[in-house]
Amino acid sequence: MTTTPHIVFAGGGALGNLYPGLAIAEILAQQLPDVRITFLGDGRPIERDTVTGWGWRYMAAPGMRTPLGPLRATADMTIGKWVARWMLSEHQVSLVVGLGGPATRPALAAAQSRGLPNILLETNAEPPAAHCRLAKRANLTCVAFEEARSRLPIDAALAITGAPGRGGFERIYSRRAAPRLAQTGFSRPREKRLVVIGGVGGATSLNDHTPSALACLGKELDGWRVIHQSGAGRLRETENRYQRAGVDALVVTYLDEMAAVCEEADLVVCRAGGATLAELALAGLPAVLVPDGRPSGGSQLRNAQIYQREGACRVIDEAALKNPQTADRSARDLSVALARELRPLLVDDAQRSSLAGGMLAMARPGAAAQIAAACGELIETAAPTRGLAVAAPRPQAA
Repeated sequence: MTTTPHIVFAGGGALGNLYPGLAIAEILAQQLPDVRITFLGDGRPIERDTVTGWGWRYMAAPGMRTPLGPLRATADMTIGKWVARWMLSEHQVSLVVGLGGPATRPALAAAQSRGLPNILLETNAEPPAAHCRLAKRANLTCVAFEEARSRLPIDAALAITGAPGRGGFERIYSRRAAPRLAQTGFSRPREKRLVVIGGVGGATSLNDHTPSALACLGKELDGWRVIHQSGAGRLRETENRYQRAGVDALVVTYLDEMAAVCEEADLVVCRAGGATLAELALAGLPAVLVPDGRPSGGSQLRNAQIYQREGACRVIDEAALKNPQTADRSARDLSVALARELRPLLVDDAQRSSLAGGMLAMARPGAAAQIAAACGELIETAAPTRGLAVAAPRPQAA
């Protein structure tokens, strides 16, 4: 008996881990008739709603949440791996794609122990230790940054693909050739738009400090419309901060149509996850990046520094701002740092245009298609031994 291919994308914990998988899944569904696609995560409502909103099946499993400590992490990994082994067998899974996040490690470890085809996606410049171990046995590890190569096992099968961007961002890129951007991107006779992406989980420091930073700018903010994504549970608090600061802003919990918002934006303030940067690059959107200052967010600073080196953004090192040894207390204030970086960009079209060109130069269009093709090849190779009915991939439209 033959079965149709069933691909599981394992990841989550943050939507930035899910978005690359959604981009790849969209292309696979176009190319492989009758493919079954499931996303495996830790069960958070925002994850489930996002995945099912795209039309895919979502499954949550015990042991696949963000660990709260070393003992809990060991227990969750053990439980998660056994649950994943059962699930991969019970649901006749053909291929597992690890996206990053709490579900990746147990799911890929289970696939590798069963000899199932598996791909690891690494969107950051500094892979975590768990990904380095998984990469050693993965059929393929797709990385977003060339700089990640030296941190992964020398015998790992690697492809420098870039991080996948969702289809909406790919379409923006196709419309934004650099000459056209230079002519029209920053001279439109309309209100300019500053977008602040506070994070679905609530990048609290951006919610807390951006309103007071903008209040410091005064007339430099004239002619700008502020749109701020606050994250779940922080809408009212963030609105109140803007009201107290005397800054007019549209605050929303979540920007559903992020590609459309970014296409109309002129400047963005956000974190520096690999998936976020890949989509900003496709949109050619200049940015002030504030990498996650927590110890777990260290890879974001390296990502941001690489983009800064290429002239694509301004960077505020939030971790450095928290250094108690800094004598000048004002130098430790994120509001002050944000105002300092934003001021020249709000008033100087040429500076924003230069950053936009740097962003476009960092774009890797077609990353999702390249990884989808690798998925199809692995499934096709395994098909004769696993009884899979794999139709020839449909050619992708030019």
